Amino acid sequence: MISEEMKLVDVRTVSREGLADIREVAVKRRRSVQDKMQDYLKETGNPYCFRVGDVVVKNIYTEDGPKLNDLLRKLILSF
Repeated sequence: MISEEMKLVDVRTVSREGLADIREVAVKRRRSVQDKMQDYLKETGNPYCFRVGDVVVKNIYTEDGPKLNDLLRKLILSF
């Protein structure tokens, strides 16, 4: 599902055109959390790196921080 390669994307060299614009990501509200997470991953392609307009955003998580699944769940439940 989420690969190490996704985490290692370099924002200085990544093609902006190949990244999802997070403003266009639509998650259906009336689905299970698991289904919403899968939809989000499908639409973004990479939960660690995406665009907001022309700005490339890269998420970095610490080893002792919250789990990505927990953060995605919180994000998706806010829709």
